[in-house]
Amino acid sequence: MSGEMFDRVAQFVRAHSIARVDEVTPETKLEDDLGIVGDDAPPFMKAFFDEFEVECDYFPFDKYFLPEGIRIPFITAFLYRLINGKPTPPPPELELTVGDLVRAAELGKWIEPDSAGAPRHGAGI
Repeated sequence: MSGEMFDRVAQFVRAHSIARVDEVTPETKLEDDLGIVGDDAPPFMKAFFDEFEVECDYFPFDKYFLPEGIRIPFITAFLYRLINGKPTPPPPELELTVGDLVRAAELGKWIEPDSAGAPRHGAGI
């Protein structure tokens, strides 16, 4: 991971995230640390792909981001279940980090990271 690319991605993340953080590291999580969830995720990722010219034919948002308003306390989970007749959606399968974005920017294409944070060779292209 090059320092120059990390700096560019970190600057982009700071400019486009809802939460303000003092320090952005490769381990900074887009959802938990930066507050990028639900309806905010698609425009954020589109802007990222465009800004860094990352080729991505398909991005599985539900794999990385909860739907809008699902990061919820018990009472909201109860109401969600009552209204929708089903439990709240499970948490995302993977946590997307700034390091994952840097890797994609360096490669120029989106390769899904696995649960350990390493790219899956050939997946998600």
